[in-house]
Amino acid sequence: MGRIALSNIVRGAAQYATIGYSVDQSHNGKGYATEAVRQAVAFAFRDAGLHRVRGAVMPDNPASARVLLKAGFRPEGHFLRYLRINGRWADHDIYAITEEDWTAAGRPREGRVHP
Repeated sequence: MGRIALSNIVRGAAQYATIGYSVDQSHNGKGYATEAVRQAVAFAFRDAGLHRVRGAVMPDNPASARVLLKAGFRPEGHFLRYLRINGRWADHDIYAITEEDWTAAGRPREGRVHP
């Protein structure tokens, strides 16, 4: 059906990860990606002790940007030639959510996603 990953985890003073996700085309538009992102963010803040999760979206992929916005991320900038995709450097819009944003939106700090 799809995949989701927290990667490029940075500890020390930064405490952040990058989120990546995809859903099989036959399951697009059903909210699965948004729910998966919400669950991964909960894990990042509750279980992994991270402070920030960021995602990168190509500007010609508004559906992916909507996933992040619905999950509470905010736009933070535009990176030129950010990732090499299909042999060429592609621009990306950067979105992020911090633990403070997540908590302010009513997500509990206490408790674990997984026992």
